[in-house]
Amino acid sequence: MRIPADTSAVLVEDDATLRQHCLRWSRLDALALDTEFLRRRTFYPRLGLLQVSEGERCYLLDPLRIKDFSCFLELMRAPSITKVFHGCSEDLEVLRYSFGVLPWPLFDTQIAHALLEDSISISYQELVSQQLGMELDKSKEQTMSDWLARPLTEEQMRYAALDVVGLLALYERQSHLLAEHSRTTWLEEELRQLATRPVYSFCDQMAGRYGWSRRGQQQAAILHNLCMVREREARLRDLPRNWLMDNILLRRLAHECPREEAELVAIARKFGGGSKPGQFMRSAAKKFLRRESKNLLQMVVKGKQVQVRKISWRSLALEKRTALQDALRQQVRQKAQSLGIAAPTLVSDVDYRVLLDHVLSKEEVPLPRHLGGWRRKVVVDLLLETAQAQLASGP
Repeated sequence: MRIPADTSAVLVEDDATLRQHCLRWSRLDALALDTEFLRRRTFYPRLGLLQVSEGERCYLLDPLRIKDFSCFLELMRAPSITKVFHGCSEDLEVLRYSFGVLPWPLFDTQIAHALLEDSISISYQELVSQQLGMELDKSKEQTMSDWLARPLTEEQMRYAALDVVGLLALYERQSHLLAEHSRTTWLEEELRQLATRPVYSFCDQMAGRYGWSRRGQQQAAILHNLCMVREREARLRDLPRNWLMDNILLRRLAHECPREEAELVAIARKFGGGSKPGQFMRSAAKKFLRRESKNLLQMVVKGKQVQVRKISWRSLALEKRTALQDALRQQVRQKAQSLGIAAPTLVSDVDYRVLLDHVLSKEEVPLPRHLGGWRRKVVVDLLLETAQAQLASGP
């Protein structure tokens, strides 16, 4: 794949021109894509621009001017065309909300890099520089640009075009390497999990850091319940989550478990503005608390009533637990080194506790989805066997 020397972009602003390009793109086997959007004052992202590259030229599709995207959406669903992104999670969200479409099949150069190299995350600029020897001179001033303002400036268009320059060259290079190392299915599994992630996964992510003690499980349940109330309101009113309730306040409520409205209000006044106690609290947050105070208190009560599950790995003596986790980590490091990838790409720190809990509970505690598939074959089965053997050997 030749990297285009000309990084200027073709601006597409009408239906007829888009149809002409889509007809030509429909004959390709891959398209590079990116999105620019705004969501500073809203829950849902507002699409400002779509970037497309066929390898030779970059095209900027203007969603504020184009009325009929049906031909483009056909391409997004076409099984013969791979849609190539870098760090696609937000792009998928934008396209889902804007058009109700999930592009498939997908390829993500950031995830592919993690499956091929000893690093977890890498920016597009760094990856292009490292793999293609091409320096992208992207203006930092455009990072916070208003992509809904018109007309677009030359700087905006150049900035947007650079996000897809070289993307198909990376795709060709990485596709070859993944096939060479028999890791193509690894990427497919990662992308399918990403594409089918539950809508409310944010609530579980917030609560996920709790739950490793009796008190922690109740805090996790409370935090999840409070998150769900906030999530519902944020979506209903199309407001950013933290405009209604800051994450710090959510954690404080889960920790302090207010029983009455006065306690709830006092905690909110102290922590409701953000990281600094007593900081300004938005009017949207005040209205939210007035409307939902009783519901929030009920969520606290409901969380405190959750049936606490015995955390099996906590029954181990600290010395035994530490030695076992160290043994598992060493195996992961060795496996990751042999594969040439970063250890956390295989197993995260939290995963070790989950693996021990799975073994000690006689598999009553299921393994999370991401530890199945290729990870299970590559390293998880080995870790489970090691844990079972060491636990069976006694103190």
